[in-house]
Amino acid sequence: MKGMLSLNTATTKKQWTLAQAIDGCARHGIRGISPWRDQVAQMGLKEAVKSINSHGLTVTGLCRGGFFTARNWRNDNLRAIEEALVRVKQGTHGVCVTYGLAISTVRLNAVPGRTTAANVRSSRGPDTQERAGHESLRSG
Repeated sequence: MKGMLSLNTATTKKQWTLAQAIDGCARHGIRGISPWRDQVAQMGLKEAVKSINSHGLTVTGLCRGGFFTARNWRNDNLRAIEEALVRVKQGTHGVCVTYGLAISTVRLNAVPGRTTAANVRSSRGPDTQERAGHESLRSG
């Protein structure tokens, strides 16, 4: 069971920035992290990916909240839809943003805006089961 814990960064949002949460997870042996979109946007996507990778963490999800309760909920929801439409137009909808793997239909049906494949190991690439279940879209 070692390595099965993942931190949803909402639980430390008042105490830590995303960079601090990434460092804290690595320091305390928590191998998984599920950041929130606003935290990733604040840190910057490239910097967040780089930091998660360098700390050897697994991205277990990308969260968003305030669908109907946040002050700017309508704009945030429209932005999420626009981001998904851009991925559709670019032909990258259904492709893991970290490793270029196809995201399973089951995962996409559950959350159409999903941007990562299951069981992505940030520092080593997807684990063996995920690699066996998906064909890399980067190779052609």
